[in-house]
Amino acid sequence: MTGLVFLILMPMRLVNAENIEVEQQHNWEELSTNHEVIQTETHNYYYWKNFIRQTGTCEISLKLKTVVYYCDLHNHTKTKSNLEERLHSERH
Repeated sequence: MTGLVFLILMPMRLVNAENIEVEQQHNWEELSTNHEVIQTETHNYYYWKNFIRQTGTCEISLKLKTVVYYCDLHNHTKTKSNLEERLHSERH
């Protein structure tokens, strides 16, 4: 008896799984793009000037690009952020 119930319910689960996959198809369109520079950390470095050892401070910043996507079919949004560049304030 249990095996019979399993065989009857199994095709229903497969049909529902296929419908979920079809419903999850999105029509993503790029809505906006944002570029941002965020200061993250600093570190010290040493250099020589007139035969004297000097200390300098370098500030490290990250240049990020964030893209917002919108699906008009489901009224969903999603974002993707990428690290474009790591910037140093001083050459060393």
